[in-house]
Amino acid sequence: MVNRPQYLLDAEVKAEQTRITLEAGLKAKNEAYCKVTAFIVDMGQDNVAIGYFQEPNRLTKMRAMDLLTRSESEAGDLLLTACLLPDSDTRIMNPSPENDVLYMTFLGKAQELVTWYATVIKKN
Repeated sequence: MVNRPQYLLDAEVKAEQTRITLEAGLKAKNEAYCKVTAFIVDMGQDNVAIGYFQEPNRLTKMRAMDLLTRSESEAGDLLLTACLLPDSDTRIMNPSPENDVLYMTFLGKAQELVTWYATVIKKN
């Protein structure tokens, strides 16, 4: 078993607590899509970024899957823009050049979600 740094373990606890709180808030608002997924990016040196994605609605999923055939980046950007919750690390969407790697990392996470949706559809 690999020992992970304490700051990363603390971030995982925080992310899970916040995820549960966000889901409860969406359920309280009677949101149809209230599943929240937390992604943690270890940026090293006691520095993490946490992004919270709300499950996209059906139309957003369809648009993202349509875009996937043309451009994975555009599909991921659509999902990232539509589903990243405000409780996420503000650096993710900050357009400063020093945040580009972080943005691209979360863009990749969003692309993985789009690809997963498309794969599930193809299996059924």
